[in-house]
Amino acid sequence: MSTAEDGPRDRHRTTSAERVTCREDVPVLERINALVDADEYPNRSAAIREATRQFVDREQGVDTERDGDSDA
Repeated sequence: MSTAEDGPRDRHRTTSAERVTCREDVPVLERINALVDADEYPNRSAAIREATRQFVDREQGVDTERDGDSDA
């Protein structure tokens, strides 16, 4: 489910979603926070969703270039 916090970078929304909880090392979270602070993503959840999508696409051999982005 999308929220008002989700911005234009979170463009791959689905109509339904499940909450997933995980633990991450503080240095990694600090790097994610830096991306959010630099307005690359609207929030940590959006950044992690995008990273997860890119990981799954890469593992499955799917072309991750979308909407003109070439971050893959």
